[in-house]
Amino acid sequence: MKAIRTIGFTGTIASGKTSRCKHLVEVAERRQRHRCPPPAERGVGAVAPSTSEGKAVPSPTTSAALSSSSSSSTTSSPAVAVHYINADLVGHHIYEPGKPCYHALLQHFGTSILSAGDATAHTATTTTAAAAGAAAGAAAAAPPLIDRRVLGEIVFAEERKLQELNAICWPFITAGIKEEYARVCARYRGTAPLLTGASARKPVVATTAVTAAAAAAAAPPGGPAVVLIIVEAALLCEMTEVLDLTTDLWMTHCTPATAVDRVMVRNHLSREAAQQRVASQLDVEQKLRKLRHLAYKGGVEVFDTTQVKLAEGLRETEAAFDRYWREKIAVHL
Repeated sequence: MKAIRTIGFTGTIASGKTSRCKHLVEVAERRQRHRCPPPAERGVGAVAPSTSEGKAVPSPTTSAALSSSSSSSTTSSPAVAVHYINADLVGHHIYEPGKPCYHALLQHFGTSILSAGDATAHTATTTTAAAAGAAAGAAAAAPPLIDRRVLGEIVFAEERKLQELNAICWPFITAGIKEEYARVCARYRGTAPLLTGASARKPVVATTAVTAAAAAAAAPPGGPAVVLIIVEAALLCEMTEVLDLTTDLWMTHCTPATAVDRVMVRNHLSREAAQQRVASQLDVEQKLRKLRHLAYKGGVEVFDTTQVKLAEGLRETEAAFDRYWREKIAVHL
């Protein structure tokens, strides 16, 4: 193995981040399976350079060229291994009953954040436990779940509460992402991550131990030359410890007015509620300014999705990855 490249994928609210990132993972995995070179390398068509805003301009033949790669021969040991880490899924995991974050949220926000019916059950269980013993009370009812919708309504209505939520959850989410990242690195012995920022000066340490023997056992003989890790996180620019793991940053954004319209439709919210939600997050200029303040040394790709249809946006993502493959992955193969 020669390198680990890490793309951090982030974006402003309702800017199409998830759709584009999902497509990026699919395109990368397709390239992984078939070792398919970019269209320009096969003489199919060239990828146009970025615009002044950093938005990739797709070649009309990009989608067809990538689709035709299914006829390419595969190998038992791909040159590139692709791994995807989703911060939102990590967030779902830490909200599960019994987890430290779950208890911290209940203690701070109260039982009103539990799913309908669960708050009553939780109170009844507590009363029963006090009367008949903790063990009997715990066995009497299933653990109540946190209702993320209710919690969202609480925190997006008041900036202070959103900050309190972030202060509770971010350390757990950061630890979960770093643990998964370290686990991936441990699978490929002899591979050193290309790091930026603070992580270039200190090693990545998992929150749970990964022994050298386990790493060696997990690493397949004749493994990939490059490991590509894609980390999707809406608040990546604010989560500096996770940002430090990345070698490149891809960011989607749209105008606040467009975001409000999209949030109203997507989340079935009133205009006022949608405006509150959009205003609660950093806009693209604030995110880029934060990157400059942190002296981020990785490559940055920015996509303005304000007037871009989904199909066009996915083609932009493919075109950007074609360029990324040539410039930052193929050089190691």
